[in-house]
Amino acid sequence: MKHLLLVLLLTLTTVSTSLGQHYQTIYSNRVAYFDNADKNIKCIRIDSVRHTRDSVFFPFYEILETSESCYTPNKASWIGKSVTIKENGVNAFVGQTGDTIALHTGAHTGDKWITYASGNTIIEATVSHEDTLTVLGVLDSVKTIRFQSFNNHLEPLNLHINQMVVQLGKYSGFIKTLNFYFFSDLYLKDNRNKLETFDLVGHSNTDKGVTNLTWMEVFDFQPGDEIHISDHYSCRNSDGSGSETLKESIYIYQERTDHPASIDYTYTLHERIKTYLPGSSTSDQYTKTVHETFEQNSSFDKLPGEPIRELNGTYSNFMTNEFPVSKSYPGETELYQEINTSDTCWRLLIVDGCISAEKYIKGLGGPYYSCSNFTCSGGMDRRIVFYKKGDKIWGNPLNFSGINETLSAKNIRIYPNPADKIITINAVKNQVFPIHVFLYDIHGHLKIVQTIESELTKLDISDLKSGIYVVKFSDNQTLFKIQKLVVR
Repeated sequence: MKHLLLVLLLTLTTVSTSLGQHYQTIYSNRVAYFDNADKNIKCIRIDSVRHTRDSVFFPFYEILETSESCYTPNKASWIGKSVTIKENGVNAFVGQTGDTIALHTGAHTGDKWITYASGNTIIEATVSHEDTLTVLGVLDSVKTIRFQSFNNHLEPLNLHINQMVVQLGKYSGFIKTLNFYFFSDLYLKDNRNKLETFDLVGHSNTDKGVTNLTWMEVFDFQPGDEIHISDHYSCRNSDGSGSETLKESIYIYQERTDHPASIDYTYTLHERIKTYLPGSSTSDQYTKTVHETFEQNSSFDKLPGEPIRELNGTYSNFMTNEFPVSKSYPGETELYQEINTSDTCWRLLIVDGCISAEKYIKGLGGPYYSCSNFTCSGGMDRRIVFYKKGDKIWGNPLNFSGINETLSAKNIRIYPNPADKIITINAVKNQVFPIHVFLYDIHGHLKIVQTIESELTKLDISDLKSGIYVVKFSDNQTLFKIQKLVVR
């Protein structure tokens, strides 16, 4: 043991004694966003700081496993229980077992030190190289730290940590990091608590990269946006009994009014519902105008991984770094219930039936979900099949007989476009009149209303400011065309 301590001491002294300006791994004045190989987002936000000679940071706690089948939302963050920022440049992370993982932020290329030692395992860290990289749009000086594992006889071990790296930027902090809370699980590769790598994808001090998805960003629609949704439910039994329902919906947004904490929308809803029963089926189709208000949702707006309390249960939303970005409410799939008053053990609820995470997508609403029934053949599935937002179009539109023919409305057009003072609305012969024309600015404010009853109609737009406008056409029953107009 004395030999081991001597070796450790000698190894530590290989860190450069002429340390330059210390880098820092995490910062107390910003929220940082990271994703793993599965694109799942993790966050670091410092909720409290204790200042002595050093500064001790306490990140917000997540729901983490403390022992087999026991969880708690009140103990630690994925990055560690706490992080001590020392005057000498060492940043020390406290892991699940109370052991410390030390990173020498002031070390230079070739410097080595013992970053972790526990039981029969020693981890040596080395600054392998330094580069200049662009990180979230900012040129940064970046150090790469590599690891090598040994047993207490200093014989190399073949652990996964040997292939992992940490990257640290002078201005960015962690660019690549590990979930240090689970650093003691060096031998686990497939466990949900395994040690893994996370990459910086955004922080709150820049407008580049990922930021927290909010409820109002999910339900952010503009006049002219169109979303087609398929909603399918089925439950079939072996004896042939059961039912199946298919609901197809087309949402066409017409008006938007913004308030400090809410948004009012008016949209046209085209809906078709088909129900299948043993030996029979029914079908219903209708169109209606809907007025709906969306208000801020403080629970949804919490950071991904941040615990949300409901009675004696807790859960957290999780967020995925995809395009467009999405956040999911886990429903009953990851709801934890407190089973003792000492707050040391929360158990994952076990539930039956068709229960799925509910996914909300930026600018496309929600919830969307998919799951299978355990008690019968079938399940539930709600998904987007088509959308049009501004100039972006995706998917295959639903085909409603009697609706899509009027939605296409190729028999009416506006010219010139772009326009200056006058536009001409051209409707072919045999068009059903009257046609109602509504012109909105990009913020959804109604600027012009006109009723036309002939094939060619001139419309004066000389009072409009330069910009992009939305023109909507309807008959006395339904909205049948939306077109963009550019005014110069």
